[in-house]
This record gives sequence, structure tokens and C-alpha cells, in this order.
Amino acid sequence: MWWLTTFAGKGGMILWPLFGATNQLLAGLAFLVVSFFLWRRNLPVWFIVLPMLFMLVIPAWAMLVELPRWFQAENPNWVVIVIGTATLVLEVWMVVEAWIIWPKVKGELEPPLPALGDPSASRG
Repeated sequence: MWWLTTFAGKGGMILWPLFGATNQLLAGLAFLVVSFFLWRRNLPVWFIVLPMLFMLVIPAWAMLVELPRWFQAENPNWVVIVIGTATLVLEVWMVVEAWIIWPKVKGELEPPLPALGDPSASRG
């Protein structure tokens, strides 16, 4: 029961060191999605690529700089270490997947959705 009184309402402060970096990485991944949307439709992507790269590289670099400090702390915050490492791994995974598929998707549009109210589109 002491755990509840000691840590109640402090979850946000436990994860606070990750907030800035994860927020910026999310913005970079949103730029990645938008760039794919434009690329698939043969629209220009030059204006979004530089901000996307900036938002993916700089926060990841900051987390890589901070991870060793979090490990070497007197009382390591393992929640932050695990979530930060998982975030970096997932970001790298998504960027590698995007790099692999980027040349294959130009001009490849997804099939259109059926019209609303179309009886053939109902699930029965």
C-alpha cells in the first residue's frame, strides 16, 4: 500500500525525460506518412523531406546521448530506459521499412473505398 501513496499521481514525472524526444519523433513519423501520401500521388515531396529528416534525426540523437546518462544514474529509471530504447528501436524499424518501400510506391494508389450507402458494400 505504501507504493500507492508514494508514487500516486507521479507517473507523468517518471516519464517526463522522454516527453520532448518522443513528441518530436512522433512529428517526424507524421511527416513520413505525409511524404508517402504525396509520393504515391506523384506530388512534390521536397518541401517536407528536410523537416522530416530533422524531426527524425535530432530527437533520436538526443535520446542516444541521454540513454548512457540514464544507465549511469545512481538510481536508474528503468521505465524511462526501457521505453526510450523501445522507442528508438521502433523508430529505426519504421525508417528502414520506409527506406525499403519508398522506390516501389511512387504512383501506386490504394484501391478506392466503396461509396457510402452502396448495398454491395454492406457486411450482411
